[in-house]
Amino acid sequence: MKKRGTLVVFILLISVLAVFANGTNESEGKTHLTFWTALTTTADQQAHQKIIEAFQAENPDIEVTVEYVSHKDWYTRMMTSVTSGDYPDMVLCDQSEVAWMYYQGMLAPMNDVLSAIDPTGTDFVSGKASIDSCRTRDGNVWGIPFSMNINAIWYRADILDDLGIDPDSIRTWDDLYEVCELVKGQGYTAMGMALAREAAYQQLCIWSNANGCNFFDEENGAYLLDIPSERKKVEDALLYLKKLNDNGMMPAGVSNWMWVDYRTAMANGEVVFTSSWGGDIGVASEVNPDMLENLSVMVHPVGPDGEEYPPYHDAGIWAWSITAGAYETKKEAIDKWIEFFFEPENISIACAARPVYNLPLQKSVLESDVFYSDPITEMFKDEIEYLFEYALPTARRVGFEAGPSIVAGQISSQLFLSDAVQNYLFNNWSLEETMEYIDSNMKDVMEEFNYPIDGYNE
Repeated sequence: MKKRGTLVVFILLISVLAVFANGTNESEGKTHLTFWTALTTTADQQAHQKIIEAFQAENPDIEVTVEYVSHKDWYTRMMTSVTSGDYPDMVLCDQSEVAWMYYQGMLAPMNDVLSAIDPTGTDFVSGKASIDSCRTRDGNVWGIPFSMNINAIWYRADILDDLGIDPDSIRTWDDLYEVCELVKGQGYTAMGMALAREAAYQQLCIWSNANGCNFFDEENGAYLLDIPSERKKVEDALLYLKKLNDNGMMPAGVSNWMWVDYRTAMANGEVVFTSSWGGDIGVASEVNPDMLENLSVMVHPVGPDGEEYPPYHDAGIWAWSITAGAYETKKEAIDKWIEFFFEPENISIACAARPVYNLPLQKSVLESDVFYSDPITEMFKDEIEYLFEYALPTARRVGFEAGPSIVAGQISSQLFLSDAVQNYLFNNWSLEETMEYIDSNMKDVMEEFNYPIDGYNE
C-alpha cells in the first residue's frame, strides 16, 4: 500500500537523525521541541506565541520553537528536511499532509496521546473529516485535529433580505442559480470562489460532494468513478461551475483567484455568495468590519443527482502529528506540549486567530465560555451552531472517505484535478476529455502508490 521505494530510506534516515538530534539538541538541561505549521498568518503566529509562552512558564525545562511553511512548499520542505537533518519534532498541518507523511513512514502513532486528551472517548464531535481521517484501518491514529473548517455557502444577508429572498428556500442548484441571476440583474457579481491552479481542485470536490458524489467507497476505499452514476455526479458539477462562469455569475479573472481574493471581495461587498470555509469572517474583520453584520451562512444546495438535503459538505482539519524519531527520544516533553495545547483555553486562542474558519472539535471547548469570549466568534455563534447541526454530520474530504489515503495527499500536491477544472472552464476542453484526464490521473496515482482500486476486501 505504501510506496516502498522511498519508505525504507525515510525510516532509516529518520532513525539515524533521531539519534543525532538527541545528542545535539539538548543544552542547559532543557528539552528543545520544534514544530512546523502551514498556519502562517500574523494572527496564527501571535496565537502560537501566546500558547508557547504560557506552556514554557509552566514547563521551564522545555523550549518550543515554530517554523512556518506554506502549503505550496510543504512537501518539498519535508522531503529535503530528512536528508539535511533539519526536521521537526511535530507538525501542525492539514489531513492531506498528515496522510502523505504517514505513507512516507515519518510519523508515530498517537493513540496514547489521544487517550490522555480524551480519556472517555466522547469529547471529539462526529464528522467524517475529524479523527477518522487520521485513523488507519488497524486502529492507529496518526494525527489529532484541533480544529475543523466546514465549506458552505456564505452570503450577504442584507442583499437577500432587500430582495425578499429567504435563504432557507435555496435548496437546489437551480434555486441558487435563479437567485444568482436575480442579484446579477441588480448589478452585483453573484458568486466568488478560488479557481486558481492551487485551489481549483477543491471546488470540484466541493460541488461533486454537494451532488451526492463519493470518489471512494466509505467502507472499503474502493475507487468509484468507474461507476457511471458516480462519474455523472462529477460531470454535473463541472457543468454547473461552467454555467456559473460562462453566464457571468463569477467575476472576471476568477481563474487566478486564490482564497484571499474571494474573501476580500466578500469583505468589500463585491460578491453576494462565496463557496467558503468561513475565512471571509477573518478577512472582513481586518479590512471592513462593518461588513460583518451582513454576513451569514447556509448549507450547500443539493445538485441534481444528490438524494438528500443537506448534501455532503467538504471539511478540512488542522491536526497535530509527531515525527517517529522525535517521539522515541522526547516522548515526555511532546506529550506535555500536545496535552497542554488541547486545553480549552488554548484551543480557543488558536481558533480565535481564524474566527469561524477554525472550529474546535472538542465538545469541552464548544461548550466552554472561553471559546465565545472572542467577540467575533461570539458574534457568529448562531452560524457556528448551525454549521455543526446541519453541515458537520455530512462533512468529509475527498480521498478520506474510508480513512487516510495517499491518493488524497497526491490530489492536493500534484494538482491534476485543478488542471482538469481549469482546462474545462477556461481552455475549451470537452467534458469527455476532462473526465478522461481525471480518471487516468487518479488511476496513475493509485498504481504508483499501490493503492487497491477495488478497495480493502480483507
